[in-house]
Amino acid sequence: MDNGIDNEFDLESYRLAYAHVEEVDKDIYIGGIFVCDGNLRPLEFRVTNSIRPNTIQYLLYGAELIPFIYQNLVLINCLGNLKENPEIVLCSSEIFLGARKKIDHCLMAVHRHGDIVVSDDYQTGKTKSIESHRFVPITIRTAPGFESDAEKTFLLEKIFTSRDLSEPFERLKNAIKEYYQRKGTK
Repeated sequence: MDNGIDNEFDLESYRLAYAHVEEVDKDIYIGGIFVCDGNLRPLEFRVTNSIRPNTIQYLLYGAELIPFIYQNLVLINCLGNLKENPEIVLCSSEIFLGARKKIDHCLMAVHRHGDIVVSDDYQTGKTKSIESHRFVPITIRTAPGFESDAEKTFLLEKIFTSRDLSEPFERLKNAIKEYYQRKGTK
């Protein structure tokens, strides 16, 4: 099958982003985006300031507060500040997928096989498993209405033959925690 990529796929020229939100303390969230090349080497890192919803915001936003934090305050803001232009944005939670209609990037939630996934939209969007002989298989899910984003998984499959696509989430999570500890609770 010809996917428009030759056998000499240049991993260094490929751009991939990872998005994650961490609850660093009770009701304190920090989100970040990590851009890397196809070798998963870091190119750019953006992080939000501490997000501390107050009681009135919890009351007014209700169940929409957490999606608002993930999609608007983290993903859209961080993407807007990037210098690099990723081909695909991989996110650690399906909550991010609601932002797909507001961005021009291919967006996919990624989970290792065996992880517990909680989602209100578990039957929407396109789901695809990606396997590697070296790493735990992963599942990707596209946003509802953007199933065509899954067409780019051939690029992920190419990278997954030699690199663990889920591992950068751990680096991002640790970088967010380190940022919070260095900055303090300011």
